[in-house]
Amino acid sequence: MTHYLLVGFVITTSFIHLCPGCSPAYPWNSLTFLERASRADTIVNGIVTNLYPIPEHPTSFPEAYIAEFETDCIFRGTTIRKYVNITNMGYLTSCSRTLVDNGTEYIILLRMNDAGELEPDEINIQTAAFVADEEHWSDLGVLCNITAAPPVGEQVVHRT
Repeated sequence: MTHYLLVGFVITTSFIHLCPGCSPAYPWNSLTFLERASRADTIVNGIVTNLYPIPEHPTSFPEAYIAEFETDCIFRGTTIRKYVNITNMGYLTSCSRTLVDNGTEYIILLRMNDAGELEPDEINIQTAAFVADEEHWSDLGVLCNITAAPPVGEQVVHRT
C-alpha cells in the first residue's frame, strides 16, 4: 500500500511541476488600455481574417492559434505587411491569453518574438487585443496625438 501512495505522490508532484500556475508579482494591479498601449512596441489596427493551428502545437487548436490579420493602420512600431500572421494567440498558459474572433476589427499591441514572428505584447500579463470601438480609438488618439473621424462605411485616421 505504501508503494502505491509513493507512486501516486511522485506522479502528482511531477504533474504539478509540468503545469506551473500563474503567479504575477505582488502586488499586481490591472493597467488600462492607455497605460499598456504607451508601453507597447507596436500598435496596429485591422481585421482578423482567419484562425488556424500553431504548426508546432496542432492539437492545441482552437484554444491556442495563429490569427491571420489584415492590417489597416500602424500607429507605432516597425513596418509590417498588409497581411500578417500573429502567433501565440489564445489560451497559451494560465497567465497568458489574448483572444480574438474571426471577422472582428481590433487594435492589437504586438512585439516580435525571438523567432522573428509577430505575437501579442501582453503587457502586465493582460490581453493585447482590444475591439476597435470608440473608447479605444479615443484613448489611442490621446496617446498618439491623433483624432479618428470614420465616415459611414469607412475608417479614416487623421493625424493632427
